[in-house]
Amino acid sequence: MIKVSVIVPIYKVEKYLRRCIESLINQTLDKIEIILVDDGSPDSSGKIADEYASYKNVKIIHKKNGGLSSARNAGIAVALGEYIGFVDSDDYVELDMFEYLYNNAEKNDSDIAACGYTVIYPNNKIEKITRNLGNAIYTKEEAMDIHLFSGYIDNIACNKIFKRELFNEINFEIGKLYEDIILMPKLFNLCKVISLHTDSKYNYCKRNDSIAGSSFSKKTLALIDACNEDVNYCLSIFPDIKNIKIARIQWHVVVANKMILGNYKDRDFVRKIKSMIRANIINIIKCRYINLKRKIQLFLFGYCYSFYKFLYKNFFRSDGE
Repeated sequence: MIKVSVIVPIYKVEKYLRRCIESLINQTLDKIEIILVDDGSPDSSGKIADEYASYKNVKIIHKKNGGLSSARNAGIAVALGEYIGFVDSDDYVELDMFEYLYNNAEKNDSDIAACGYTVIYPNNKIEKITRNLGNAIYTKEEAMDIHLFSGYIDNIACNKIFKRELFNEINFEIGKLYEDIILMPKLFNLCKVISLHTDSKYNYCKRNDSIAGSSFSKKTLALIDACNEDVNYCLSIFPDIKNIKIARIQWHVVVANKMILGNYKDRDFVRKIKSMIRANIINIIKCRYINLKRKIQLFLFGYCYSFYKFLYKNFFRSDGE
């Protein structure tokens, strides 16, 4: 029996692909399969993937370009593992990542098991996203309530493994950006147990030319659509959860910050965020998933936006953004 199927969508990543694949073929977990999905990449990525065809546990799919969701779905369709994991082809993982996740999933009978991750910025700054929480077990309601807060049960697919049957009825939505944000609460809703183990095992390499790593463009507004869809779904299942509303405000501010850096002005959007902050300021202050620095930033955004804008450009902005 294959324990974990790891799906790697591939598109225009010839500079990074070997590093990614090497981190997978050398995993300490036995009975693992690696599914490389060449999504019609126009560079040499497909040929690089073919170099690993001789490995018995490597499957290679070459398909017409359809985007990240399409590539992931193609991998899911042929996956045989008890669990499924996803790795982006410009990232890489620690050699014991999938043994670590699988053992923890088995120990806790988890439908989803997650680990911490490390963000590596273009300037080589490194940030470990673990928050020193220790290990934690969540119900689906708890996971929905906090999954948009980085360092907790978060909204990305690549630091997790999922029971195969979770994908029997749902898949990644094709044609949408930020597909992880849209899908994650739907997966949580199918679970009984979601477990977080905070050792950092996934290495997320931010690129300036990626959607997530870029400054503001109109495509960035898709993040708001994705977060709104996520939050509305969560509230439709559990209408009394509170923290998810605060997380929505934070993600709106993320987009506003990119606007600030890109000198893009949308007064109505800023006015909407200020109104949301003011209406929820007590819950923001009480929220234990936001640190004091972020609470101060949200307060300034809501009540002293011009001052916030000046501070963000000159002081708040991290070196990695």
